[in-house]
Amino acid sequence: MPRPRPTDDEDDDARPRRRRRREEDDEDDDAPRRKGRSGGTGGGSGPLLWVGIGLAAVVGLGAVGGAAWWLTRAKPAAVANNAPPGPAATPDGNPQAKPGPGSAGKKDEPPRLAPTHKFKTGIREISKVFISDDGVRVAAASDGLGNKSVTEVWDLRPVPKKVRDFPKLVRALSPDGKLVAISGTDGLDVVEVETGKAVATVPGVGRTTTFISPSVLLTTVFRQSPAGEKVWQLTASRFDVTARRSLGEFLVPRFEFSAQTAVAAGGKELVIADEKPLRVEVWNVDTGTKVRGAAIAGAPATAGLHNFAVSADGKRMTVGWSSARPLGVYDTATGAEIGALAGYPITSAFLPGRDLVLGHMHWTTASFDSADGWRAHDPAKKAVVADLPGGYLAPAISADGKVMVTMTARAAPDLLVWDLTRVP
Repeated sequence: MPRPRPTDDEDDDARPRRRRRREEDDEDDDAPRRKGRSGGTGGGSGPLLWVGIGLAAVVGLGAVGGAAWWLTRAKPAAVANNAPPGPAATPDGNPQAKPGPGSAGKKDEPPRLAPTHKFKTGIREISKVFISDDGVRVAAASDGLGNKSVTEVWDLRPVPKKVRDFPKLVRALSPDGKLVAISGTDGLDVVEVETGKAVATVPGVGRTTTFISPSVLLTTVFRQSPAGEKVWQLTASRFDVTARRSLGEFLVPRFEFSAQTAVAAGGKELVIADEKPLRVEVWNVDTGTKVRGAAIAGAPATAGLHNFAVSADGKRMTVGWSSARPLGVYDTATGAEIGALAGYPITSAFLPGRDLVLGHMHWTTASFDSADGWRAHDPAKKAVVADLPGGYLAPAISADGKVMVTMTARAAPDLLVWDLTRVP
């Protein structure tokens, strides 16, 4: 603030007095600074002030250098070219298969594949998915447990397109994709997909139903022994839907109700696995005779049965009987273990025409990337050769081993279509 100029009324003695007061005030203001430098009562404030100034200078220089690096750094090609990262897309906008993290330059992580198609059905909860031998047609069914019973049939090529709805549960899809067997009032109704016309009714409803040819259905059912023993027997029946007549049945005695079955060898063999003790038997469907069988090597007498799957040729199977050991692959003729899967899959499926087994599981990669889905295993090497993340249970694999369809979740799921030829 400017000091007032003396007025004419002030005498000359007033000016020296004001000058002396200003000098005294200046001396009082400068006293702490002089004391601080000389080590007086403010001795700590001087060094701290200079240290603070030095730190501020260092931080400022670092910020300037960081900004310069950010402005001059080399940008990724995808950003520099304004190209969005991610897998290439098919004409319908679905992602193509892509390698996963670590597949380039990291030997400890397998390649990661992506589905070729992803589409949503109108089914609230899917329990089962079927696929034709050529991988073109798919049938998906609800679980029917508190949900509306419904089946949807889709064609996958060139892009997924719904063909028909059925207000009932599908039990089987013919190898050529032309017929479906659905739950009926008096048994199973066999219906043409294209027209929706019923062509035959198969009496009764089996525990399992499978088309073993384009026109022959195989059903199995467990019944208690007629003698009243606490023993179950399996009845396998064949029915020609074109001729609308039974082709006969055969009995497989002394099996537990918990036994599991699978059809192999192009519909010519029925493979049955049982527990307590764990064993397997293979029966010829045409003759109704047992052709081979054995106990599962290494399994204790009280072992339970889970995670059962059979290869397309009927020569290999997966059998789980302990959560403390990896899932084993066994020879159906000898019961000997011939390989194992890395980890502990929830369920499994053989890849037709290959020595690989797909296992559904949760895993963490070497780069700590966690995922759920399918992994392709080489049982002989106990190694994972490819990851297919995102797929849930109920897989359907075409007979030629080229196409697999899974779902993303049980409730309100999407269906995922995988190109298995990309599995190394």
